[in-house]
Amino acid sequence: MTAAPFSQIFQDWLDAVGDAMLKGDYARFASHIALPLKIRTKTTEMQIGSDADLRMGFDAWDAMLKAQNATDMNRRAHDAQMTGDGLLIGLYSTRILRGTVPVVPVFESTAALRRVGTEWRAIALESGVQNRQWPFDLPRIAEPADTGIRDASLPDEAE
Repeated sequence: MTAAPFSQIFQDWLDAVGDAMLKGDYARFASHIALPLKIRTKTTEMQIGSDADLRMGFDAWDAMLKAQNATDMNRRAHDAQMTGDGLLIGLYSTRILRGTVPVVPVFESTAALRRVGTEWRAIALESGVQNRQWPFDLPRIAEPADTGIRDASLPDEAE
């Protein structure tokens, strides 16, 4: 049996975490995160060291998705590579939608995953948001991400 390419492993992780977040499934979400989790936004750095802190952030995100009537959270990998120290580093974009209407502009982030047993878990996130404190009540985005990367499976906001 051949191992999945790094980009597929990373996309599978994004899909599992995004699905858990959209469905409010904390247990599934937490199973994809390793504590302590380092988070860097455009404005600050923080470390989530306890399950209680992770849960607080998850619950705030869940409440935001519900308050915004979010129907979809599309996260697409753009690049994923292994480093010499066993980390899988990936770049991805996030699009949160209410039907076809964006809740916030598309934003890019990077995740560092480490294999723990048979699972890949995030140990660090560099988010494209500008939020200064945990938990994030609504992603604060300065402007839409424009990397020139276009995913044909996702409609442009203007469509």
